[in-house]
Amino acid sequence: MNHKALFLVSLLVIVVGIGGLVFHQGNQSAPLAPAVRSATGEKSILVAKTVRPVSAGSLLTTDDFSVQTLSVPETSDLLAYDITAQGSLEGYLVTVALAENSYIAPQVVESPGSPTFLRNSLHAGEVAWQFRVDTRHGWLLDSLKPGDEATLYLRTLETNKNSKVKESVALNSDEMSGGQSQRYVLTAVINRMQVLGVKRLSEAQQDENAKAKKKEESDYVGDITLRVSNQDLRKIKVIEKAGDVLLLPGAGDDSGQLQLDHLLPNLPKFTELRG
Repeated sequence: MNHKALFLVSLLVIVVGIGGLVFHQGNQSAPLAPAVRSATGEKSILVAKTVRPVSAGSLLTTDDFSVQTLSVPETSDLLAYDITAQGSLEGYLVTVALAENSYIAPQVVESPGSPTFLRNSLHAGEVAWQFRVDTRHGWLLDSLKPGDEATLYLRTLETNKNSKVKESVALNSDEMSGGQSQRYVLTAVINRMQVLGVKRLSEAQQDENAKAKKKEESDYVGDITLRVSNQDLRKIKVIEKAGDVLLLPGAGDDSGQLQLDHLLPNLPKFTELRG
C-alpha cells in the first residue's frame, strides 16, 4: 500500500473515532445526584407535665405542674401537648382527671377567658360571687389571678357592751367620726376563697363611671369573681351592711381576728362617757 492510501485510511479512522465520541456524549444521560436521606425536621415545643394528681374541675396552680421546652421531630406524638399558644396553664380549668407525671393537652383544659369557664368551674352548691373593687383597692386587680386564694374580712368598730361608755385607742385616722379616735377590729369571715376571674374596667368605662353621682359607682374600677358556697353566701349577706367588707390575698390569720390594740399595745386609752 502506497503512502497516499495509508494516509487516507488513517484519516478515515480518525474521523470515525471523533464521530463516535460525539455521538456517545450526546446520548449519555446526565449523571444522577448521589442519594441523600432527608433528615426529619425538628420543632421546639412547650409542654406542661403534672407533678401530682389533679382532679377534674380543679383550677391549675403552679404547684400542680411544671413546664419545659422540648425539641422533637415534626412527627412526634408530643406535638399534641404543645401549649406554646397558651404560654401558661395557671388558672386553667381541668376538665378530666390527670394522673401524676401526665402531659397536659390543650384539649383537656379550659381558659379563664372561655365564655363557659365560670359555669364549668362551679361545683354543686356553689355560686360565682363578684367582689366590687374601688379605686382605693385597685391593686387587687394586679395582685390576684384565677386559681389564687383570698380571704374575706369584716372591719368593724368595737364598742363597750355598756352603751354609755366607749373605750377607744388614741390614734389619729382620716376615717374617725366626730373628731374622735376609733377602735377597729378586723375579722376573717370566709377563709381561702378561690379566685375564678379578674376583670378591670376599660379606661373609657372608668371615665364614664367617674361622672356618676353615687360614690360607689364613681369609684368602681373592676370585679373579682370568687367561688363561694351557698352557706358562705348567706354569711356575706349578713355582714355586707355591718361594716367594711374587705378582700385580701392569701389565707387568713389563724387567730381569725386582728385588733388595733394587739398591734400597738402601748397606745394610751381613754374612756368617753356619754349621756
